[in-house]
Amino acid sequence: MSEDRIIKPVVAATSSRVGGVHVLSIPETTSLCVDGRGHGLVGHTTLAVEAERGTLLGLLDAQLMERREDDPKPAPGRSFRDRQSFRWMASMERSEALLGEASMVTVVADRKADIYEMFACRPGSVEVVIRASHDRVVEGGAGKLFACLEERPLDEHEVALAVRFGSTTLRHPRNRAPEEGVPHTQQVYLVEAFEVCPPFTTGGF
Repeated sequence: MSEDRIIKPVVAATSSRVGGVHVLSIPETTSLCVDGRGHGLVGHTTLAVEAERGTLLGLLDAQLMERREDDPKPAPGRSFRDRQSFRWMASMERSEALLGEASMVTVVADRKADIYEMFACRPGSVEVVIRASHDRVVEGGAGKLFACLEERPLDEHEVALAVRFGSTTLRHPRNRAPEEGVPHTQQVYLVEAFEVCPPFTTGGF
């Protein structure tokens, strides 16, 4: 049985469960089988989770890729859609297509999905929450991303966290030219949270 014939009915069943629900689309990449030389099979799956209660709704997407230690680095001019990192964008696009009956769709991803196009080219009906990895250049000579919240006021919550938040505008990475349809700048919202008095940060052992 082909991969497509296995995945399609599972994905269709997930799509039937999302009517009127706020859905979290959660993608992740996992090494399924890697030998001692760096060769292996990589799986990129996306799960649908009900946002308020955390109920697992099912599978939204599954991509399989072969990876080798000696794979050549992507050429500087290679289209974003021809790079393996496009898997994050592909899973977001497929989630949007499958979750049309949901009340809201939010993609939640870790640092590997911190790709400019994930913000700038997201479908209009999809929100994204991605843990920042790259200290990107902010538009208008405002410095770098990680420093742009330092002057913002702190907001303390009952869980003993200090929170800064605000918006800024990212500039497209300089190491590759923007492709057709990709904006040169993109507004994003930032949230930074940290413990006010974490253990073992004062005094000593």
